[in-house]
Amino acid sequence: MKNRGSVTIFCCLIITAIVILGITAIKVCGHHLAKAKGAIALRTAMSSVDAGYNSYIFENYHILLFDKNCDGRGEAYLEEQLIRDLQYNLGESFTVEDVSVNDYQLILEDDLVAFKEQITDYCGYALLEGGAEAILESTGGKDGTLDDSIYGDMETAENEEPPVLEETGETSESEESEQEVFHGLPSLGDDEEDTDPRDYTENLSSEMILSIVVPEDMEVSSEIVPLTGVPSLENKIFSMISYEIDNDFDDMDMLRKDVGEYDSWKDSLVNGGAGLIYAANVFNCATEDARENTVFSLELEYIVAGRDSDLANLKSVVNKIIGIRFPANFGYLVSDSLKMAEVKKFSWPIALATFVPEPVVRYLIAGCWAYVESIFDVRCLLEGQRMDFFKSRTTWKTDLTDLENSQNLEGAESDKGLAYKDYLLILLALDMNSGYYRMLDVIELNTKQHYPEFDMNHAAVAFMTDAHITYDGRDYYYREVFGY
Repeated sequence: MKNRGSVTIFCCLIITAIVILGITAIKVCGHHLAKAKGAIALRTAMSSVDAGYNSYIFENYHILLFDKNCDGRGEAYLEEQLIRDLQYNLGESFTVEDVSVNDYQLILEDDLVAFKEQITDYCGYALLEGGAEAILESTGGKDGTLDDSIYGDMETAENEEPPVLEETGETSESEESEQEVFHGLPSLGDDEEDTDPRDYTENLSSEMILSIVVPEDMEVSSEIVPLTGVPSLENKIFSMISYEIDNDFDDMDMLRKDVGEYDSWKDSLVNGGAGLIYAANVFNCATEDARENTVFSLELEYIVAGRDSDLANLKSVVNKIIGIRFPANFGYLVSDSLKMAEVKKFSWPIALATFVPEPVVRYLIAGCWAYVESIFDVRCLLEGQRMDFFKSRTTWKTDLTDLENSQNLEGAESDKGLAYKDYLLILLALDMNSGYYRMLDVIELNTKQHYPEFDMNHAAVAFMTDAHITYDGRDYYYREVFGY
């Protein structure tokens, strides 16, 4: 009997220990499960915030972001939303003590790194092609960089002596040669019409050039767009490219500067990467139909120029494209012996009348001619034509003896040439940093038409949350980061 009692007591103790261990294990598991449930519930609540991305921006610009200011309701509203969602996800057995959002990753932070990453992801996901590769394929991998020999010849020309004809009774062989050159040419005498081609270009203002190149059926708005508060101006991002060619063509130093200003752009174009492809596919320009309800009709032109109206942006862009075309045209012209012979017919009389070395005048007039050809090129581009980047005798169209008639000529279109938008991408590549900010300008301005309280300064792509939850008398603390 005594043994039986001992066995019974022992068994009771064992069972009690097992029950206690079981209960303890259940409680421990319950707390672990509660802790895990809290983490899952918090992530779910935070994902609901990310799910509230701005649908207009995503549908039109393929960028995911949310407004941390909750359409003007304030950041506290976001925390209240998280508390409500978290409590709902956990159930009544849990108590949400506190939720605070401690940090955001904004799209404007860190040199727009989040914006650039999403652009790259979108271009890869959508399998977008084009950009630098397509442009360089059309130019044979070259840009407008001039040969060093051209600069050397221009420098040599400046060291030439001015022409002087001595008045003697005899005619030297050189004078006879010069007289042959002048035979049949218009005189530069006081009573005769001036035949200097530069008289035409020096009177061309930006407004006159715009009237020449813009097609009659193209309507360009001069309405001013308020830009106060846009990302580029808020971050003091201003374009460094505001250059126009000196169209007097009376100074060799200025000519050298002009032909070298926009000649080299190949490296910048390659470095533009996905940003150029994205801009080409998302934003419209003058040769395309504008989307409905956009603030700027010429969006790419704004991204390049940053002015406050379509008209001002187009005017700026036209001058810049002329700057891109100018060195390429000048480089071809001075290498064509027949065309330079035409130039020489004008340069000799002018050199004699002005006592400027003839080779200098020759290069200045060549610059004048290349400039007019460049204006003609832009007119053809705005008409929607594709044109070879490098000219030939068959594709060169303007006539030095009738420069004013260039606006009535027809261009030599090429299936594989560059289009107007390609030149916009070249210009964008030259100042890509400003371009990224102005892309966000356009996105913000257009979004405000649908969401008036939207501000890119409040646009977030990720955030960090701290949460305090209690369950069954225990406190649980969490820190989670969630984003796109």
